[in-house]
Amino acid sequence: MPLDLKRGVKKVASEPVFRCRSDDLPPARTHVGLRKLNTELLSSGPFGYIDVEGLDLVPVDIDVSPLGHSGSSKEGVSYTYKGHDGYAPIFAYVGTQGHMLECELRPGKQHCQSGTTAFIARSVETLPNPGPGWKMSASA
Repeated sequence: MPLDLKRGVKKVASEPVFRCRSDDLPPARTHVGLRKLNTELLSSGPFGYIDVEGLDLVPVDIDVSPLGHSGSSKEGVSYTYKGHDGYAPIFAYVGTQGHMLECELRPGKQHCQSGTTAFIARSVETLPNPGPGWKMSASA
């Protein structure tokens, strides 16, 4: 279900208008508000399971995805492991539909494992409580 229907909003601003208006808000308040909204959305629906040896598991995919910004002088733009100037953001997606769980913009030169433990901890905190019997495991 689209965001506007879940939240009871009848009209949603365009991306440029939303971005402009959100830039006028205090950054800490905006960050907290967006995290709260994301957590509410994640709590409102199923993630989709995969069957692994008779167990129904919810997949969580975490990956660094370099974004190119060659020729830019923006803060944080630097040489990435993909061989171009840009950023090296890290993303976490949950479920078979790929709902965004967590993200972090990082400088291009940052090693993919640097800060990953803290990122995973934040991602786990963002996961809604799936109920009793829940456990987490990691695989490569």
